[in-house]
Amino acid sequence: MSIPELTFPAATVLNPNGRSDWLLVCEHASRKIPPFLHNLGLSAEILATHIAYDIGTYEMTLTLAKRLDATVIIANYSRLLIDCNRPLTAIDSIPEQSDGIDIPGNQRLSAAERQFRITRIYQAFHTTVFQTLTKKLAQNRATKLGNIHSFTPMLAVHGEERPWDIGFIYRDAQPTCQLIDYLRSHTDYCVGDNQPYNGFTHKGYTVPAFADAQNLPSFLVEFRQDLIDTPKGIAHWATLFTAALNALTPSFKDKTTASSSAVTTIG
Repeated sequence: MSIPELTFPAATVLNPNGRSDWLLVCEHASRKIPPFLHNLGLSAEILATHIAYDIGTYEMTLTLAKRLDATVIIANYSRLLIDCNRPLTAIDSIPEQSDGIDIPGNQRLSAAERQFRITRIYQAFHTTVFQTLTKKLAQNRATKLGNIHSFTPMLAVHGEERPWDIGFIYRDAQPTCQLIDYLRSHTDYCVGDNQPYNGFTHKGYTVPAFADAQNLPSFLVEFRQDLIDTPKGIAHWATLFTAALNALTPSFKDKTTASSSAVTTIG
């Protein structure tokens, strides 16, 4: 049986001529699932939770982009189909269960169904990142990568409240440690340092593949989702985070040594 085509592309590039040094990427912005997959067997209520997407990140990414005049890459499909911020070898790349919830539409996938998601969503998304980053580096050698996420205050499988209001995941200390220091010195918020996930064990994919591999400055930020799920919350945190980005000193920029031809290809 043939698999229907996707209605929307895997990724959308917004403000492609943005003048900011920052290229913003949001892999978990959408909860969209193609109609022919019948919501993967999940209810609308489940698809409105964090297991389907990072709540608030679409709005936050666009707001930051507007304030910074940054180019943005947005993923157009739910991470439940295939997670664009995981290596394809990761067990949760196409999750059969997420935070204790079974995902019927991801179980017993055929090789053709799996390959469709890899080719048409995962590889298509990262090809867009590759092409956009290559173009930005050709225009501006100071281009840096910002990765926008949100986290739930509590994972059901753990049953413990997470104390952080915002967190950062990293392996390379700069510029992330400057952002952490700024937020800790200018606010009373609880700022996670390699929390809620540890960057040395929770590697993700986009930052290692496109920033770390090319020695580009980057950050991966995790906003607590219930703090950015309203326009007021978005405006507050966008103002605060933009100020933190604008306060960065140039000390970390020495690591930007990649040329426009040095960007990793997508395998």
